[in-house]
Amino acid sequence: MDTAKGTGVVVSNGGKIADYVKEKRIVQPNPYLLCIPTTYGTGSEVTNTTVLTDETTKFKHTLLCDTLTPSAVILDPNLSKSLPFAVARATGLDTLTHAVEAFVSVLASPFTDALAFQAMTIVAGQLKRAVENDVEAVGRMLTASTLAGMSFCNAGLGVCHALAHALGGYYDLGHGLVNGMLLPYVVQFNLNSRPDRFQQVALALGGGVNGGSRRYGAAAQSISLIQNLLKELRFPANLKELGVRSQDIPHLAQTALLTGIHKTNPQKCVAPELEGVLHKALNGDLDLGES
Repeated sequence: MDTAKGTGVVVSNGGKIADYVKEKRIVQPNPYLLCIPTTYGTGSEVTNTTVLTDETTKFKHTLLCDTLTPSAVILDPNLSKSLPFAVARATGLDTLTHAVEAFVSVLASPFTDALAFQAMTIVAGQLKRAVENDVEAVGRMLTASTLAGMSFCNAGLGVCHALAHALGGYYDLGHGLVNGMLLPYVVQFNLNSRPDRFQQVALALGGGVNGGSRRYGAAAQSISLIQNLLKELRFPANLKELGVRSQDIPHLAQTALLTGIHKTNPQKCVAPELEGVLHKALNGDLDLGES
């Protein structure tokens, strides 16, 4: 879908797509574009963005323009019911990450909240059935992906996606796989900035605050519920299993900041803090204790 969006830019505006990554503005609207997603992850069928990877620099660029929004969408679970397990779980966690980051974003609104909360609820209840190719659950996951796409298109994302873009481009790793791996560590990093929000995330994922302080309740619930889902889906235990090297972490943190995706993250951050998140994820060092 992103390739189709980029192709439309060139068809309508001329030149090469690299021109628009650098400095050329998109002026003319894209041709009519009908999107039919076959995975339940990106949400690109309803967003005004397209992500392009420069294979030379290993940097993921994001083009942002309203003309990139598709003209129409068809969600057909029959086209997604035979997804391989690894693709299904990764794209499902991409949807969850979209929803969580949009929900806690500094640009979140009642409208984006409603979309994100519903998307989180669907993922919690349907993803495990969807990866087993249950067509009804697949249909609901497609809906969740589209809802989350509409939410983050308006509210923005955060540190998880900034880091995932850096890791995905540098190591050629699947976007949803990296997002899923990083999500509990980013939630832990963000927790103190919006504890009430993470309490709601826990509720959407099927939990509830019980015992401890408000911050601890939000942490123990939202982080542990995400971790439990990752374990049930047999996600890798840490970034080392994906081939990430500790010596690359300073470069990855700087690259994440260059994406600009972190700007709507609830917790302001600089490179050393992002390095800390990556080191924790590299070693599987997730602290569920009271903060």
